[in-house]
Amino acid sequence: WTEPWVWGIFSFHHYHTKAWELLLCVCGSASIQLGGDTGPTVKIDKGDLVLVPPGVAHKQLEEEGGFSLLGSYPTFGFDGRIDT
Repeated sequence: WTEPWVWGIFSFHHYHTKAWELLLCVCGSASIQLGGDTGPTVKIDKGDLVLVPPGVAHKQLEEEGGFSLLGSYPTFGFDGRIDT
């Protein structure tokens, strides 16, 4: 896995064609939507881990408490592209 980055999640639907994405909430909480406009909304809190499979659209809807997460991608199969 790549060295983790610290940030949030884009506020628009995006996905990664070939790579899994690992997201660990380290502060606050957020509501995220998985699977596009008709997909479910999930609230993540500090300590929650989300593993997003390749091709699954996701975006951040709301945040509170200084939301941030650590994110990482596998070192294999990820070409750096973000598809929308």
